[in-house]
Amino acid sequence: MILLPVGGAGQAMAAFRQSDGSVVWKKDDAGNAYSSPLLINVDGFDQVVQLMAASVFAINPLNGDLSWYVKHEAQAATIASRTMRWGGALLLVFIVVHILHLTTGTIRPAGSFSHQDVYANVVTSFRIWWVSLFYIVAMIALGFHLFHGAWSSVRSIGVSPPSPNPLHHRVSLVLAILIWAAFTAIPVAVLTGFVR
Repeated sequence: MILLPVGGAGQAMAAFRQSDGSVVWKKDDAGNAYSSPLLINVDGFDQVVQLMAASVFAINPLNGDLSWYVKHEAQAATIASRTMRWGGALLLVFIVVHILHLTTGTIRPAGSFSHQDVYANVVTSFRIWWVSLFYIVAMIALGFHLFHGAWSSVRSIGVSPPSPNPLHHRVSLVLAILIWAAFTAIPVAVLTGFVR
């Protein structure tokens, strides 16, 4: 049997027959899952534990019956945490384009590319407004991604307890701003004519 967090009304979790893919059971309305199910054994009984968008629950893997359920509320949400999915997708596209643009020269918005003259590649490309804009927007996504990741990573591993002021993350903010500013400075400097 294969257990999957499907998500949606009446099918938060589903079990499929491995031999033909048919549905054995599907249960609950717990929303979207953010992890794979984990099979544990407690006092000789198997349970499948699943972290969902707003809850953690365990089910009997044989029939999908609920063993236990705990609802959790998000302590705080920032624009950075709410845009992680889209920011991550944009960063994936950016990494591919960046490698094809400035490493291999496969994408040549300025029309030319030299493996020996990296400076010329950067300057001629960033003089084109839409190339600079793409890099700047991608760096904004990187800043948000770093801000949320730096703060939530220490919370996720239990190093930092829940905060009475969850929106005050000074170290994460400073780190994200410094890295964003450093990477954004290059296309801005070329686009504004500061670097020629």
